[in-house]
Amino acid sequence: MFRIGMQPRRRDWLGASALCLVLAATPAIAQDTAASPPGDISTREVLDTPASSGDIIVTARKKDERLLDVPVAVTALGSADLNRYASTSLSKIGEQIPQVAFDKVGGGGNGATFSVRGVGSASGDKGIEQTVAVNIDGVQSSRGKLSILSFFDVQQVEVLKGPQALFFGKNSPGGVISVRSVDPGRTLEGYARAGYEFKANERFVEGAIGGPLSDTLGLRIALRGSKQRGWIRNNAVAGPSPFDPANPLVPADRYAPAEKNVLGRATLLWKPTEDFSANLKVFLADVKENNETAWQVKCGPGTVPSDFGVPDPNNDCKVDGNRSAGALPPAVAQGYPGARDGQPYADTRAALSSLTLNYDAGPLGVTSVTGFYIFNTKPFDNFDGTVFARQVGFNPERTRSFSEELRVASSFDGPLDFTAGAYFETQKRHSAGYGTTGDFTADPRNGQTNTWSRLDRATTDTYSVFGQLSYAITDTLDLTGGARYTNERKKLNIGNAFINTGQFLAPGVPAAVLFLPEGIFIDTSRSDNNVSPEATLTWKPRQNLMIYGAYKSGFKSGGLSSSSILAASATRENLRFRPEKAKGGEIGAKGEFFDRRFTITAAIYRYTYTDLQSTSFDAVNFAFRIKNAGAARTTGAEIDLQLRVSEALRLTAAAGYNRARYTDFVGADCYAGQTVAQGCINGLQDLTGEQLPRAPNFAGNAGFIYDSPITEGIGLGLTGNAAYTDSYWINTTNNPLARQGNFWRLNASVRLHETDDKWELAFIGRNLTNKYYGVYAPDKPGDGVGQVLIGTARPRELLLQGTVRF
Repeated sequence: MFRIGMQPRRRDWLGASALCLVLAATPAIAQDTAASPPGDISTREVLDTPASSGDIIVTARKKDERLLDVPVAVTALGSADLNRYASTSLSKIGEQIPQVAFDKVGGGGNGATFSVRGVGSASGDKGIEQTVAVNIDGVQSSRGKLSILSFFDVQQVEVLKGPQALFFGKNSPGGVISVRSVDPGRTLEGYARAGYEFKANERFVEGAIGGPLSDTLGLRIALRGSKQRGWIRNNAVAGPSPFDPANPLVPADRYAPAEKNVLGRATLLWKPTEDFSANLKVFLADVKENNETAWQVKCGPGTVPSDFGVPDPNNDCKVDGNRSAGALPPAVAQGYPGARDGQPYADTRAALSSLTLNYDAGPLGVTSVTGFYIFNTKPFDNFDGTVFARQVGFNPERTRSFSEELRVASSFDGPLDFTAGAYFETQKRHSAGYGTTGDFTADPRNGQTNTWSRLDRATTDTYSVFGQLSYAITDTLDLTGGARYTNERKKLNIGNAFINTGQFLAPGVPAAVLFLPEGIFIDTSRSDNNVSPEATLTWKPRQNLMIYGAYKSGFKSGGLSSSSILAASATRENLRFRPEKAKGGEIGAKGEFFDRRFTITAAIYRYTYTDLQSTSFDAVNFAFRIKNAGAARTTGAEIDLQLRVSEALRLTAAAGYNRARYTDFVGADCYAGQTVAQGCINGLQDLTGEQLPRAPNFAGNAGFIYDSPITEGIGLGLTGNAAYTDSYWINTTNNPLARQGNFWRLNASVRLHETDDKWELAFIGRNLTNKYYGVYAPDKPGDGVGQVLIGTARPRELLLQGTVRF
């Protein structure tokens, strides 16, 4: 047993020093197993084994392995890590990990932007999928809309960094977020939790109960409901409209983003024999919001928030939790599809099911994962950021997806093993975009007050096969190599079903000149084929020390643009964009020292990306644009340190340096108002050598976790964490107004609990300095020059939470 002041063993110092020289780590925040939720069969089976007590188990290679044995850059957050700061969404999970960001973004696109090590996809087009994939209970998705769903009753979240083509299907050259929910346990057990967050007036209740229905069948039911007022105040004032005296200004809701969530999951686990199991999970969500994104306006010098030159007197032009936002007047809303009463809203319903079958046939294990996914969303919002609400849009989407993965893995007695499999997915998406250029004159044919109605139907079929060979060269040295072949076929039918004949941009200039003519629908398609190989050499000189080197490649298919606006210039050819590809490698190490009290995980990496898919919004010509950047490179280092000072106190620290730069992006779009002197020539600029969006050079955090009895039967838990992030761009055109400066986030919590964790009362503080920082910033429609819309992360949260376990 290592004690403070005791002379450490020489080999521990040498091993720890060697790891520090690697200079990088994949943060792997150790989970507090004592506070893990009940019902986690697989984890408790591992923890019940004395030789592996306290190990973190991950599935980065689609099998249960110790984190220290996996030659992959992966962060593992257990249930205690998530509960410690009430991390119930992808955005909050990303805040716990340096160089990782998962942010919800509205605006009629795919709903979010995910970024790992500075590599991610913009959100302004439904046709673009995320470079970082989400895998929930074995079902893969690249749709950003998943970010709005809350996560609860979760066993573990794993964030895999860098290309993950081999084991995680398609579209993962930037990384994978893997979420595993809790399974039924061997005894009847569960929990109930309720909480209140003071700043947003948020209330929630959640709970789960599960256990055996028979000797072979288990069931777990988990439910969550929440409601919040919102944390951004609307200062808009009703009054006469300078644009339309017959329709006075109507303020939107006083606070945003207001939400109501009802979520549920049922898990049925059947294990009739020791060799076979079937696990069925069905997740349902009903989410209601009062906007897509609570935009705030940020202005340049000498500029005030305005629409078509008319200033908004109640908009302070600061990112400070105040805004001025309007709704549609009722008379205009009556003729606007999807506008209801004119107030912004977003209604979403989703269902996700997975069926996992496992069969152990001696030296071979066979796994089948069948997934089904439904997503329906109807968002209507104000996108001009002012009380005038001259730029509104209704952007519904309905997506259906079915997938099947079959894989076989060996466990022979000899040095050679293999994993092989096949994957299929089919997806259908129907979406639409109803918008306006700022004129609400009714069309004389049908009374519609919107300017255009764009409709599309899209299908995607994906086929892939993959395989890996693993050879034990010696007892301590392993070599693995494999590849995935992918064929993806996409089709799109898109057009404007309606263009308002009564609306004009200026006298004699009809609005129709901006858009593809009414009734013309374009059929376009593309097919992509790719082989993504990888190879890893792993050396384990001792039980709790591993060093590896890996070559990896990744692929995300090309696509077909489906933005909410279909411009007059649209053709079959220019709606297509090319696939992204990645190749490179990393060297990493993971080790535990001083009787497993001190943990270091580290990696250095370098990857080259070609044809990164980039989207931008042209506020002057009122159009979304998508194109491929020629090439980009990420070079970086990460390190994670953990020290268990005593049974009561643990210290943590993680840091990442990441140089993510375009190496070839000559034809990037300009931002609104960019001049020739500022590098804009014929609407294009050269961003070669510039920093990628959402890619800070440095990010890190440090904190402590303390838990100790204070009386017989009652314990006190304290946590604190400080996180720093360097400055970064929050749009794709490098508009100077869209540069987020460096900032700190401070989190802390205190909890009283029974020592066996039967009950707990916690007070949790997140972002205690109340920092408003931007996550996305398009040029503002209406008056794009000198103004941007800012979508921000959540500011200060003060949460009181109580939990009872049984």
